[in-house]
Amino acid sequence: MIAGEFSLLGQVIRSRDCVQTAGASTEAQLKRVCEGLAQTSAQMGGKAGEITYMYACPAPAQGSCRRLFGQDFDGFYYERSADDLAGLPASCAQGGGTWKAD
Repeated sequence: MIAGEFSLLGQVIRSRDCVQTAGASTEAQLKRVCEGLAQTSAQMGGKAGEITYMYACPAPAQGSCRRLFGQDFDGFYYERSADDLAGLPASCAQGGGTWKAD
């Protein structure tokens, strides 16, 4: 689970997102993906997201991106505003994933 805040186009976006393996990915690969995503908010002028490792992403989520970045990872989204959530399906598809509204 990665929790953080960042600013985008003058708006503060609060996110709580979770990534889990969807196939043969190793724990080391999962940690690399999580650490990279946590740094995204720092690259956008905020603080790095806080990472909490758990057995599986909790249900229910607002939506999910299956095969995130075209790899063996699924991303789950929580606590997103309606406007922010509306842009996630296109972002998921652009990264090679398949969006599922939960």
